[in-house]
Amino acid sequence: MEFKKEKTAFLKYLEHNLSRSQKTLETYDLYLTRFFNWLAKNKISSLTKINKQTIQKYKAWLRTITFGNNKKFSAKTFNYHLIALRMLFVYLRRSDKKVFAPEQIELINQPKARPIFLTNKELANLLEVSINKTANSINKQPIQLRDKALLEFLFATGLKISEIIKLKKADLKHFKLGQQANFWLNKYLEKRTDKSPFLFISYDRASSSRTKAQPTAAALTPRSLQRIVHKCSMLAGLMKKVTPQIIRNTFGLRLLKNGATIKEVRAAMNFESDLAARSYIEALKKSLKSIIL
Repeated sequence: MEFKKEKTAFLKYLEHNLSRSQKTLETYDLYLTRFFNWLAKNKISSLTKINKQTIQKYKAWLRTITFGNNKKFSAKTFNYHLIALRMLFVYLRRSDKKVFAPEQIELINQPKARPIFLTNKELANLLEVSINKTANSINKQPIQLRDKALLEFLFATGLKISEIIKLKKADLKHFKLGQQANFWLNKYLEKRTDKSPFLFISYDRASSSRTKAQPTAAALTPRSLQRIVHKCSMLAGLMKKVTPQIIRNTFGLRLLKNGATIKEVRAAMNFESDLAARSYIEALKKSLKSIIL
């Protein structure tokens, strides 16, 4: 099999069949290219020749890689390399290719960080600070309206950063939002005068300079979205560093408390498998034991 051809087909499968983000595709491309280059150096010409011994040798080689200040891959990054192989072999076996069984590619143990989420009081404070900052300036401050609408939308949907930043206004029809989220989204969109199709846009200076040459405003970047959430949490006086992922975890907790099944959690939060959704739920339950909501 030609490695480049197989990789290209696999990445197209991830994009078109599993709707993986561009960032995910780039990561898989990097990890698989690294693996295929290693195969070529070891004179392994076909994926069908890979066995358990091959995988063990590849793991040993990954452990020798250093970068920066003589750093090595973290356990998480190390496992991501192996997960990329698993996904590739799952794809190939579904295409009737006789390759190594993906379930035999064992990940290394790594400490599991428990999900952090907001208590009911913390969530209320986070959302109320936006109301306080926005209530007296509904007709003046599109930035505050955007921030308020963004926070409400994050909690109402539990979407990932990569999903939020590429949303367009036309995509709203696919979501069933509550009254609060709908209210603030409508207020925000009514204030918009730009021609951008994106749901959440940037109002920073760099974006403004770009729009002089372009008739549409720029979409939020991952970093700008993180800054908005952090800024609002600081204004709310929250002691923990709040991120979009923490709001996503809070959404997941709400699903769990409402009795959602594994399949419902998987669908709502876009997990790759029931196993991933089950692991996430178990981690949430462990975190619940350490606080009082």
